[in-house]
Amino acid sequence: MSSYHKLLPGLVLIAVAACTDNPILEPDVHAEDLDVALSFSVEELVTLTEMEVEVEITNHEGVPFTDFEMVGFEYRMEGETEWETTELELHEGHFSADHMFFSSGEYEVRVTGTRHGADHSETLFEQGEHAEVERIHMEAGEYRIEMETFPGRIHEGDEAEVRFWVAELGTDGHSGGHGMGGLNAQIHLSHDASGSTQQHMADEHEDGVYEAMHLFDEAGEFEVMMSFQDEHGDTHEAAFHVPVSHDD
Repeated sequence: MSSYHKLLPGLVLIAVAACTDNPILEPDVHAEDLDVALSFSVEELVTLTEMEVEVEITNHEGVPFTDFEMVGFEYRMEGETEWETTELELHEGHFSADHMFFSSGEYEVRVTGTRHGADHSETLFEQGEHAEVERIHMEAGEYRIEMETFPGRIHEGDEAEVRFWVAELGTDGHSGGHGMGGLNAQIHLSHDASGSTQQHMADEHEDGVYEAMHLFDEAGEFEVMMSFQDEHGDTHEAAFHVPVSHDD
């Protein structure tokens, strides 16, 4: 999945002036044209999925341009005002880093860079269309099961809501649209390193949506699993892995 952009000197000034979050200084206008290409290592953007973000910056001759002190992949959910940044590292003529989205939705994405010797950053690329991030999901029998936590990014000591969506599986592998209500569902959480486990009876506040509150009192990775019996008495399970950060 990739986006491509030609950065012209005049457009740099316009792009940065439009970013109200960092109105520190106007960027210098440079003579060279830069081509900026942003790509992801996955075809679909899905929460809790490790991916690589890659940015290639070349001059008008197609030669890699790497004269930056810092290049960042920046993103924010539609409607939010603050940008989050993943700092990219230089590898063999391009910039890249591992990245993970924690919440589903529509995101604005852009690439910024600080040139060596500069005291401010420039917006090198801003994607015109929003990037859509789906909830992590899997198939279990004839059902599609999706999961998300609220908040999305969890820190040690946070109490978070764990929510599952259970729906009929459509022929295209997506939800058939009909939420499966009335299931006897349980939510199990186990810490991968310590082996500690806890179980919650899932609450159903709307058809096919099951949730529970959980205190994530350890950093590390948790397996979050939902198990349920369907109307035929068959048992199904769906498990996902949720990282929990140290409380800084």
